[in-house]
Order: sequence, then structure tokens, then C-alpha cells
Amino acid sequence: MPARAGMTSSTPSYPTGDQGPGLDSLRKAGRLPDVHPGGASGRKRNVGGSSLYDHPELYAALLAPEPDLLDDLDLWVAEHLRGRIRSVMDPACGPGTFLVPYARSGCRVAGNDIRPEMIASARRRLGRTRVELTCGDMRELHFESGPFDLALNLSSSVGHLRRDADLERHLASVAEHLRPGGLYFLGLTILDREVEDDDLWVLFEGDPMRLPEGGMGAVRYESLQRHGRLRRERIRVITLTNGAPELPRVIMEEYTLRTFPPEVVRRLLERVAVFDLLAVHDMTHPRRAAVRLEEALDATLILRRR
Repeated sequence: MPARAGMTSSTPSYPTGDQGPGLDSLRKAGRLPDVHPGGASGRKRNVGGSSLYDHPELYAALLAPEPDLLDDLDLWVAEHLRGRIRSVMDPACGPGTFLVPYARSGCRVAGNDIRPEMIASARRRLGRTRVELTCGDMRELHFESGPFDLALNLSSSVGHLRRDADLERHLASVAEHLRPGGLYFLGLTILDREVEDDDLWVLFEGDPMRLPEGGMGAVRYESLQRHGRLRRERIRVITLTNGAPELPRVIMEEYTLRTFPPEVVRRLLERVAVFDLLAVHDMTHPRRAAVRLEEALDATLILRRR
């Protein structure tokens, strides 16, 4: 599901004007259409009649994990996993792009997503050998090929779970499919209760890319508003294409994600009582440095199943 793509890229979050130079550069470099998004609307907007998540191959092309991020994941596994990594699962896998490198290395992989078209795309990408793909709710996973050594969910997908009880169910379900000592790399947005601002922040903007079906495309994720007390962040995604007649020229969508004060994260982990928090990495840091939970914004939690 669409979330906060700043988690998946080495591009740091930074404040900008309402339509900073980055968006102009994306348009010009890819001969992409003009768009004037304006400020936060306060309601869901969908320009182009669809979401980026409605187009799995476009999503996969524009948001594939970068090599340096995959290198960092390997380092975290080497540091924290007891034993070799033989199996990996993704509870909100989208088109399966994070599972591909593990499948290629010989790992058994499994992915789940709520959208059937994403699972179909992942199946085309991953094939059927040593692969299990399910379509369902990430709060109630039903993999049969576990237990797994590693679970990955880096893109703040849990921000779509609005209630504490939903996140607790998700954590418990992931733990059921991990072996004892298995790791869960969980991305979420840490926001102190006192934070409240509506400056526009760029979370991710990728260079224009050639698309598999032909033409060019680019995507930019923006944070429009952050409200710590209400535990929410307003996200805007702008996707531009050119020369791809089967795709909309402009897709502009907005949605709200849940944010998490540090004390709420700790309380949730205590309630579920199945994971130990080993480390927190700040994904906005150039080296994705390990930090205290209270110091992170785009955070990846390194959790170990007890």
C-alpha cells in the first residue's frame, strides 16, 4: 500500500517551497507534464483518477530499493541475526521489489499484500520457485512456508493502521511467522506529541526513469502536515509520466498516515511482549545511523523475536 517512500531511499527529507526546484528538474529532465499541486488540501485528493499503487509495474520501476539500502540491510542482518539468513518475508510486499534480491541469492521468500494486482505483479517478478505469495490483511498473515529468519516492512505501511490494537495484531502476526531470534525491520514515523507544523517537506524524489513499458516516469513524495498530538501526517504523492500511453500523465494523490510518539512505540512493544528492540536507524541520515528512538523521524526499528 502507498506509504512514506522516504524510508526506501537514501534521499534525505528536506524542507522546500511549495513547488521546489526538485519538481521542476524532474519535469524538465524527463520531458514530463507540468503540475501545480498547491498546498495541503486537508482532504483526500486524487488527480488523474487513480493512485500510483493502482499501477504495479510503474510503482516497481520508480520505487525499487536502492543498492546502498540493500547493503545496509545486509549489514544489519550480519550484526543482529543469529545464524545464516535462509528465508525472508514481507507482510506488505507490493510488487515484491524488496524480495527480489533475496530470492536471487537463494533465499526462500514470501510476500503478502492486500491488493491482488500487486500480488500478480510480484508473482511475475519472483516466479514460483521457493516463493509464497498471499493476498490478505497484514494484521492476519497466513503464510504456510515459515518460519522465517527475516521480515521486512520499511515503507511505513503500518501508518495505515490507525488503532493501537491493529498494530498489536500486526506485530503478533509477524512474530508468529518468525523463528525465535528472527528479525523484523519495521519502518515507521516517529513524531513527538509537541510537533505541529505544515511546512512542506520532500521525502523522496527520484530521477526520471525509463519505464519497462516505454516512456519516462518520475515520482515525488511530500509531507504536507505533521501533527504529533493527533498522531498523523499528511502525505502527497506526485507521479509524472511521458510517452507511456497506457498510464496517466499525472497522478496526484493525498492521504494521511499515522505517526508514533516514542513512548507509544515502547508501550506497544511491551504489550505485545514478543520482540526486543535492538536498534533504531534514522533513514534521513546520510549513513542511516543508529540513534535513540527519541531522535529518529523516519525510523527503522530492528526487532528480534524472543
